[in-house]
Amino acid sequence: MGKYEKTLSDPIHEIEIKKTYTTIIENIQSLNLNNRRKLDELIGTNIKNLEIETKPRLIIFEVDQDKKENIHLMKLRDRLSDKRLILKYKTSN
Repeated sequence: MGKYEKTLSDPIHEIEIKKTYTTIIENIQSLNLNNRRKLDELIGTNIKNLEIETKPRLIIFEVDQDKKENIHLMKLRDRLSDKRLILKYKTSN
């Protein structure tokens, strides 16, 4: 995560990431797909104001409910905070 965060914070990488996202957004807008409206709601219509979040988030899917206090998850929580660590727990059948 530290390496990823450093990469996101690097000004050279930031330019390339913005360029790539701008291309993707322009492609979605030009195709006029159903998700264009949702995209416009999320980022607005002016992609020149696009910003890169340099603090990455980690999403872990299928976490067992009884693993909430797992030592590894606790370490991640300490390092990333609850805002940046997103746990999706398994649903019971």
